[in-house]
Amino acid sequence: MQEELKKALREVLKRKDIRNYELADSMHTTATNVSNWLSDTRPIPDHVLLELPTVINDFWFGVQWSCLLFKIDLITDNPYSRQVLAQQIRANSEELDRKALETKAEGIRSKQRSLWTADEIAFMKKYHKEKQEEIQAEIQSFAADEQEVMA
Repeated sequence: MQEELKKALREVLKRKDIRNYELADSMHTTATNVSNWLSDTRPIPDHVLLELPTVINDFWFGVQWSCLLFKIDLITDNPYSRQVLAQQIRANSEELDRKALETKAEGIRSKQRSLWTADEIAFMKKYHKEKQEEIQAEIQSFAADEQEVMA
């Protein structure tokens, strides 16, 4: 665990361009101590481990820190897991995909229908089918929510 935390700490210090002496000042210790912690000469003391996310103030370091120190998985490679961050990432990705499809569909719609290629026709059929399924799913979700409220 210490080795992975030290690696994450080294990475965030480099990414945020924080020098050892700056971290030392924030942690009320010496730059030598910080160097020793980062170079595996000494383990990072518990009281320092607990303060690091606050001092570093970096979201992704905080996620790594939580995962490593407390064995709390805040994010996973599986976008369909029940973890909140994974769901948010999946939703953002789906929204970007949807916007790209909207842009492509608008480009096709801007042309005369008689000029559409076979690929464009196939795309629009698939696009409309998926759009219809999405609308139907939203209606079903709304109906289920309304039934739950009325119950």
